[in-house]
Amino acid sequence: MADKVHIIPIEARELAIGDSVTRRADPYCVVKYGNTAKHTRVISRTLHPVWSWSLFTFDYDPSVKEIVFEVWDKDSLKKDDFLGSYTLQLKTTESYEADEWVVLTGSKVSEKVEGKTEAKGHVHYRLWYQKPLPEFHPDPLGNSFHFFKDHKQKMNTGDCILFSGSETISGIIKQFMHTPYSHCGMILRMPDRDGKEEVFVCEADWDTGDYYDEKEEIYGITINLYDKRMESYVGDVIWHCPLKEPLNEEQSKKVIDFILERKKSKCKYDMFQGIKMMACLKNKPCSNAVFCSELVAFAMSIAGTIAPTVNCSEQDPYEVSKLPCYDHGQFPRTMLRYQVEVDAAKMSSTSISEFTDLLPKNPFSKKKKEKTDA
Repeated sequence: MADKVHIIPIEARELAIGDSVTRRADPYCVVKYGNTAKHTRVISRTLHPVWSWSLFTFDYDPSVKEIVFEVWDKDSLKKDDFLGSYTLQLKTTESYEADEWVVLTGSKVSEKVEGKTEAKGHVHYRLWYQKPLPEFHPDPLGNSFHFFKDHKQKMNTGDCILFSGSETISGIIKQFMHTPYSHCGMILRMPDRDGKEEVFVCEADWDTGDYYDEKEEIYGITINLYDKRMESYVGDVIWHCPLKEPLNEEQSKKVIDFILERKKSKCKYDMFQGIKMMACLKNKPCSNAVFCSELVAFAMSIAGTIAPTVNCSEQDPYEVSKLPCYDHGQFPRTMLRYQVEVDAAKMSSTSISEFTDLLPKNPFSKKKKEKTDA
């Protein structure tokens, strides 16, 4: 609607520390337009929150000249700590869209914990000022905005795709690795079965089938068509993290050949590598079995875009996004998909599915079932 102001406070990075013991915070964002204020949900124990399900709509008021973002650290025992704010000056004479990262100022926490007052933290927002919203797309959890089709032609082999999942295992990864991203994959631009160039997303993951093995249970390298992967993902937000310099033809071939060889050899998904990263334990470089971010790092190493001294087996999704070969991975500029709202029933039915898939299979479960049925 043209008489509305729509805004999403998508995420924040590198916030001030709210708790001097845990060195984390429990941040939420308050968005103020005129006399109306709306706030996101609290994301626990992080300095890099992703606030999905936070589309705020305000009635347009021509007298309101600004939107204020305030970030707070939730505290159940005392008054919430102020982590900083940003005031957005509106172009009130026109309707427009905006999508940008801004710097927070005025954090009292930075003075208390770090003894300094300079800016601490960044917030990413998206605004539709007197502009209609994009179409809602139903998905396994509720409704999402899909932006990925607009960016498909910009995708190049080696570009990183960053995911923020909503399931239990995604939360565990984000909490223990202290990363805004629970998972990552990589773009492959290569011929499909008919010889036509297509855009694919390759990942170290587990799934039932992919482009090459439609019905096989895969616990390793998956390769899916870009559009299909973007549509079917069960999670909150997906971003595109492009390479600063696209790979040349020789580098692209090396990366594609490496991924296809790893898939052909049935390279396994290395959950234990991820567990060691979460526990801050050392990992020796090894590509025989790979974690999601480890696969991307090895591909970039083979392309020669990162230093040979980088230990690819110690790169979590956030660290991969910050590799010098990638452009603004820490502050991604291109959002491909955003979870606008969730259906509680759908959420509860899927919230632990990935976690239970990882549990060791009970060799006696069949026998127990047979005994019960008898």
